[in-house]
Amino acid sequence: MSPTEGAERVREILDAAEEMGVIDPEPLVAPHEEPRPYPVDALPSTIRAAVTTYQEYGQQPIPLVASSALSVAALSTQGLVNVGRDRNLIGPISLNQAVIAESGERKTSADRRMKRPWPHYPGAVLRGCVARSARTGDGYRMAVRRSLE
Repeated sequence: MSPTEGAERVREILDAAEEMGVIDPEPLVAPHEEPRPYPVDALPSTIRAAVTTYQEYGQQPIPLVASSALSVAALSTQGLVNVGRDRNLIGPISLNQAVIAESGERKTSADRRMKRPWPHYPGAVLRGCVARSARTGDGYRMAVRRSLE
C-alpha cells in the first residue's frame, strides 16, 4: 500500500467512526469526603527533608513539591535499576505524573529547585555503589539496591 493509499484509508476509517461523547472524569475524592493530607511521612528521609524545607521557603502545596522531588529521584535512578514486571517485561524504573495546579502556583520553581543537585547525583550514587560493593563483597546490583533503601 502506498503512503497516499494509506492516508486515504485512514481518512475513510475516521469518517466512518462514530462521534464519541466526552465522559466527565471521576473525582479523586468523593464529594462527601474530606481530602486526606499528603503522606509526607511515607517519603524517604532525605526526600522528606528536602520537600518540607523547600515548602516552608516557597510556600507551594506539599503535594506539588513532593511530586517534583519524586520526579527528580526517579529520573536520577532510572539508569541504575531495572524493574521486572514479569520474566519478559524488564525495563528501567520510571515514574509518570501529572500535576494540576493553577498558573502562578510556582510549579516550575519547585521543579527547578528539586532538580538543582541532579546533574551530580547519578555519578555520586555510582561511586557509592562501587565503594559499597568493594567494601562489603556484595555484588554491584545488591550495592545499588541497598543504596536506594
